[in-house]
Amino acid sequence: MTTGRSRTSGSSSLPGIELESILGAWLAAMERERRASTFELWSTYAEAHWVEFFRDASALVDEATLHRYVARRLEVVTASTVRKECSALQTLLSWMARPDVGLLAEAPTVPRPPKGAQGQRAQARQRVDLGAEQVEAILAQLPEALRSGQACRAFFTVMWETGLRRGTLLGLEAPHDYRVGASELVLRADNDKVRYERVLPLTDRARAALDAVCPSAGRLFADADHRYQLRKAALAAGLPAHLAKYVSNHDFRHARTTDLLDKGGSLTGVAFLVGHRQVTTTNRYAHASAKAAREVLGLSGHRLGHQPAIEAPETTKPAGVAGVDLFTISELCGREDSNLHRVSPTRSLV
Repeated sequence: MTTGRSRTSGSSSLPGIELESILGAWLAAMERERRASTFELWSTYAEAHWVEFFRDASALVDEATLHRYVARRLEVVTASTVRKECSALQTLLSWMARPDVGLLAEAPTVPRPPKGAQGQRAQARQRVDLGAEQVEAILAQLPEALRSGQACRAFFTVMWETGLRRGTLLGLEAPHDYRVGASELVLRADNDKVRYERVLPLTDRARAALDAVCPSAGRLFADADHRYQLRKAALAAGLPAHLAKYVSNHDFRHARTTDLLDKGGSLTGVAFLVGHRQVTTTNRYAHASAKAAREVLGLSGHRLGHQPAIEAPETTKPAGVAGVDLFTISELCGREDSNLHRVSPTRSLV
């Protein structure tokens, strides 16, 4: 006879065990049995979704709660993603029912999305504009390595120092692309999104991070899901929760490109570093601002409109010559965009 009450499968000892302890023991077991990429994905499920939703171990094995979990996830991700999560959740419950674990007498069946269910496709990613100080604060909060032992802080340190794409970093191999102590990084055409083959100079900080993870041969960085650690670090670094939850590796690349340009970096040099074949692509990262305008005039720390007289320099460089930031002059001239380079006869495309 069935009743209106939800069914719970489990042993009497289950309610006395914290959910985090169960998940930790399960992940430790799975780390030995599954591939690193699978383990990291399941770690994300456990830490980012299951702990928050189920709260305690009793809810984890409650069939009604499991149905609510599936319904809730379909509201934010696609059905195919939910099916992957359900498969991992079933693996967890089956592990809990193993004789050598003994947490459950019988594992409940995790419901799957109904046939034909589509779920919710991810909306356009919200970009988070990070400043250099915010990035440094996030780097300081990142763990040295993930639970699987894969590098975390070094990965994002190299990303910040070079501005390279995530996929490019994951494709780096030793000793062809880098070897311990090298001062340059070789980028192959087949390891670049736009097939931009080049050799990049490295900062001391980038070299130290690469040396820390570089093997004698093979990939420098293993593919891993860093989203949970990155967003957790962003929150710990002081970013508001509504922004921290959206921080991604794309924001690191965007922040680095913007920071280099704001510091007066050569447009062609920054484009070469981050892998833009066309400088017009890099130009999108340059934003006219009052702060940069003050720096161009040598008025940093003062308010425009209330300045003492300043001596004119011995020579005045025309807009477009190295040393003068076209993207800040645009604001002084009343331009809303930063496309003055298009009319500058001195602009170099080399």
